[in-house]
Amino acid sequence: MLITNSIPPHQDRAAVQTIASTETSVEGEPIAPVFTEPLHTTKAKDGKPVTLQCLVEGNPKPTIAWFRQSTPIPESEDFELIHEGNVASLTIKDVFPEDSGKYTCVAKNIAGVASTAAELLVEGMINTVA
Repeated sequence: MLITNSIPPHQDRAAVQTIASTETSVEGEPIAPVFTEPLHTTKAKDGKPVTLQCLVEGNPKPTIAWFRQSTPIPESEDFELIHEGNVASLTIKDVFPEDSGKYTCVAKNIAGVASTAAELLVEGMINTVA
């Protein structure tokens, strides 16, 4: 598990700029994002859904971006990205062994950037001969 308050070394600033910027009025003092519950290493079975989840706070509410290794993960029919309240989650609807790797959630607002990362380990199907 890794928590940082800056751009992770494996990501460049261009990747972090893929986070959509929104004009948000700030009530009170701006507060940089902080992960109150980081990502955790997760094991999943081949062909099953898996959800990676973390809790993040900040003022204004941070925008969230997800990465596998250093590649941005866009919303698609295979990947569901949700950010409701303080909960940020990534659901992969059908995981495969090639989905194994390091996943990073990056939170950004006008006060700063933070990230948390963990490994996803996908266990392949085991063929047994009777």
